Amino acid sequence: MINQLDLIYYEQSVTSMSRIILTWRYILAVVATLAILAASYWLLDVMVFRMDMRGFDQFIGQFGVVAPLVMIGLIAAEVVIAPLPGGWLAIATGYLFGSLLGSLYAYLGNVIGAAIAFELARALGQPFVRHFVSEKKYALYSAKLTTSRFGLALLYAIPLFPIDIVSLLLGMTGIRRRDYYLIMALGFIPNMVALNFVGAGIAVPEYRFVMLILVAVVITYFVWKTLKVRVTNSTVQPHPANTPNQTQH
Repeated sequence: MINQLDLIYYEQSVTSMSRIILTWRYILAVVATLAILAASYWLLDVMVFRMDMRGFDQFIGQFGVVAPLVMIGLIAAEVVIAPLPGGWLAIATGYLFGSLLGSLYAYLGNVIGAAIAFELARALGQPFVRHFVSEKKYALYSAKLTTSRFGLALLYAIPLFPIDIVSLLLGMTGIRRRDYYLIMALGFIPNMVALNFVGAGIAVPEYRFVMLILVAVVITYFVWKTLKVRVTNSTVQPHPANTPNQTQH
């Protein structure tokens, strides 16, 4: 009888705790939505003044019919060269080419760049990666790579993570190429769509607030899904070539 009572008490405690956690998750989701919306609107106004979009438009426009290829090349190069800030290039494609074509060009550039970064890291190993990634970021994002495959996709889907660093670090893991390219290709879709909607909002100010709401909803959704991703250390293991010798201390 005592064991049964203990079991009932335990189940009630777990249920109560689960409800509390769920409530706080809802609160967090609401707060995140408002925070992202406010930050996005503020950042967009900052970008309008600090980013010379018209000058950049003239620079890209001088390439004529090959301008989309130049833009794709610039984005791909940015992904490989980790120190460069890359989010604004994806936003610029939305401003220059519209949300539809801009998303396509930004998507192609990021996929190509991420693939190059991944293959370089896999071929050249840790010394190459550490040349581009600081010690602090190396430790921070290496820890994030021990998540589920859905968790890895979120790193590409949410426009908050440095996809250049993520791609370099994944190149040093034992993840199969097929799995990596599938995760990366699918993950980039919501990321590029969201950023290009922001860029299109700069070009068409009257639609800016509506676009920011849509972007905030998309980002919040993926942040919410991130809360549900369980860490599984067996999902992504270090690549044999980059595994330290366990006998050395």
